[in-house]
Amino acid sequence: MNRGLDDHGIAVLWACIAGLDKAVPLINEEYCAAYFARLRTMAGLAAERRIPAAT
Repeated sequence: MNRGLDDHGIAVLWACIAGLDKAVPLINEEYCAAYFARLRTMAGLAAERRIPAAT
């Protein structure tokens, strides 16, 4: 049984990563910026081995 993300889930995760890459530098509150930077790191680790299939 495969419990990982399917191609659609990976594509959504990469889209979220792209959004975080744009948003994090704009956050002025240090605590919030650090929180979302950690979230981006976790998402990157989860997605780093998978690139979504071309559609």
